[in-house]
Amino acid sequence: MRKIFWAALLIFLIYGCGVATKDTSSATAAQEQSLWVFSDKGLSEGRISSWTRSVGQSKQTFQGAPQDALRNGQGLFLATSAGLYVSTDNAYTYALLITGNVTSLATDQSGIWAATDRGCFASTANLEFEAITSPNSYQKIVCAAERLYILGGGVLQASTANGWAVAAYVSGDVRDFGFVENNLFLLTDAGLTTGSAFIEAPISAPYKLHIFGRQLWLAGDKALAKSTDSGATWAVYDTNVNYNAEKVRDILSGGLNIYVAAENGLWYSLNGGESWKVLRKQNGLLSNNTVKTLLR
Repeated sequence: MRKIFWAALLIFLIYGCGVATKDTSSATAAQEQSLWVFSDKGLSEGRISSWTRSVGQSKQTFQGAPQDALRNGQGLFLATSAGLYVSTDNAYTYALLITGNVTSLATDQSGIWAATDRGCFASTANLEFEAITSPNSYQKIVCAAERLYILGGGVLQASTANGWAVAAYVSGDVRDFGFVENNLFLLTDAGLTTGSAFIEAPISAPYKLHIFGRQLWLAGDKALAKSTDSGATWAVYDTNVNYNAEKVRDILSGGLNIYVAAENGLWYSLNGGESWKVLRKQNGLLSNNTVKTLLR
């Protein structure tokens, strides 16, 4: 009887340890989402702990420095300083759609929108593109609330109700803009505003506004700040520690995970910003001027 008791106890302990080990590994795996990183050396994919591979043929697959990227049902779109490329086979081959410096991309159910240094373009049938603005230089394009918003030369333009032709919407020193739901946020020389309300920036000299879901992010020369209540309160991350004052190009955030695409590396925190680490040219990650980081 004693032998049966001790055998049963041993089996229970082994099973308990196995369950504990499984739960711990699952929790760790949950922290490491797979990412797509678009850099000046190409497109790569992996997890923080084990960056696995470069995606596509080589950096010669496309020309120019990376500017923006997005994915929808039509494919993966890469915007560079030399053109707009599309891949319909999971980033292994690309086709050139637009030549020139493509600075920003947007998408909705109607198609793809591209801001370039020679005007803004809209996709038509068979992924052909037609100009929808005058041939000026534009820095950012966003599709929100069934309207198109375009930033160029400090002026924010918006499409009219009769189509995608755009007209001046906000004039004067607009640096960046974005939407939380249907609320427009503007970053200007004077600061951050929404509607007629001024929002005091929690960091000095913010130069970039990032919006991820309902999260509002500001990037400055020496800090990052995040708000989840439309700017009423902020969490500030000291980037002297975080990314060594390297210029932030993009931010992704989910739960306690924060990923920052900065010059010369991918900075990340898996504990809500309490501590930070960086990936550079290691584990197969292609860094240097990483611009767009995409959750799979």
